[in-house]
Amino acid sequence: MSDKDWEIIDTALTAYSHNAVYRDLRDKLDMQVAMVRALDGATRSAKVAGHRDARDDRARTPAGPRQDRRLTA
Repeated sequence: MSDKDWEIIDTALTAYSHNAVYRDLRDKLDMQVAMVRALDGATRSAKVAGHRDARDDRARTPAGPRQDRRLTA
């Protein structure tokens, strides 16, 4: 579902929030959204940290054996 779809659902549930059934459903939806955002944020943080660690490792790792540029006879 797109962001627009979720916005429509949220707007509809909010419009009927005076009814306890819809209010409870909206509360459940809010909790689900919060959990998804928390998990998504944790996943993104882990990816960023992993990317940062890999970049730091590359900076510390030598490029390889130094090649001798002298001509040998």
